[in-house]
Amino acid sequence: MQDHCRRSLYNIVLLGDEQVGKTSLIAQLCKQGYFQTYNPTIENVHQRLIVVDDIPCAVNILDTSGREDCNVLRQQWILYGDAFVLVYSITDINSLWKVQHLWREITTMKKTTRVPITLVGNKSDRQDRQVSYYYGLKMADILGCQLIETNSRTGANVDDAFSSIIRIIRLKDDDDNTPTTARTKHSHSKKSCIVQ
Repeated sequence: MQDHCRRSLYNIVLLGDEQVGKTSLIAQLCKQGYFQTYNPTIENVHQRLIVVDDIPCAVNILDTSGREDCNVLRQQWILYGDAFVLVYSITDINSLWKVQHLWREITTMKKTTRVPITLVGNKSDRQDRQVSYYYGLKMADILGCQLIETNSRTGANVDDAFSSIIRIIRLKDDDDNTPTTARTKHSHSKKSCIVQ
């Protein structure tokens, strides 16, 4: 697909349990640094221009609450999203299981499993790890997506996580714009997400 046919605006939604570091990931991406204090988020949209593979694109990044009582809002966020970054904390095994529940909710509402998703294991600097990298990879395999471990405190791999989801959106868009007969052949030859 030629670059001039690509969309230039992507709506990316961060979903995950409370206190997994969604807001801190966005702060690092927007070069605001790391916040020492925790202020619960309900919903914030951050606009950013990102260049991925020498192609600029505008992104609306929706920072969401991980609270259970936000079910109605979460449904709206899912409908809004072109792609999703599912975030768990490597220090909280329950946050990993929540990601699987969120994936089911996304694929049910979108009526397809072909949704651009990146799985992010955050807080990789912490020594009190409850989720091994191997278990993160297993979850990524179950969800059919890529895993990237990040550190929102130092910014390690944060840019990679957002670049990755944009590449996945572009792959899906390219595949969606491929004629059906070519897409059938093409879809059997590669997955849209690769575990790194």
